[in-house]
Amino acid sequence: MEKIVVTGYGIKAPGALDVQQFKGILESGICTHEVVKGIGPHGTDLVCGIVQGDFKQINGFNYKNYPRTARLAVAAAEDAMLMSGIHKNKEGLRVSVIMGTSVGGLSEIEQYAVLSNNSQYERFPLSSAGAGNPHSLSSAVASHIGANGLVFTLS
Repeated sequence: MEKIVVTGYGIKAPGALDVQQFKGILESGICTHEVVKGIGPHGTDLVCGIVQGDFKQINGFNYKNYPRTARLAVAAAEDAMLMSGIHKNKEGLRVSVIMGTSVGGLSEIEQYAVLSNNSQYERFPLSSAGAGNPHSLSSAVASHIGANGLVFTLS
C-alpha cells in the first residue's frame, strides 16, 4: 500500500473562516448558531449556523457560477494548500482530492426549483445544471488546486 499524507486542512464554518478561529471557538465553547427569522416552513424562525462570505473570488479566480458549497470547499482547499506548502502543478507530485458530502449545491437547487415551478425555465442558468451533483465539490477543488491524482466523493 502506498503512503498517504495529509499535509494541510482548511475550515470555513459558522463564526470561523480559518483554522485558528475555529480552534478558538472550540476551546471557548462558543455556540456560533443564531436564530434567523422567517426562513423556515411557513415563515417560521430557524436556528442556523451561517458561514459568512460569498467566496466568489478566490486567489484571483472567479467562482461566482459555482454552487456556494463548492465555493466554500475551494476556499477551504486554498487554505489547506497554503498550510501544506504544496504548490499547484509541482512536477512529480501526485495530489488527490477525496471529499465526503451528501449533496452539492442545495440552496441553488431550491432556487431553481422555484423558477421551474413558476415556468421560468429560461432563467435557469445552464452553468448550474450540475449544482446538485455531490461530485461537483471535489471536482471544483481538484480543478482549483491542480490535482493530478484520484478525485472522488463519498456520499
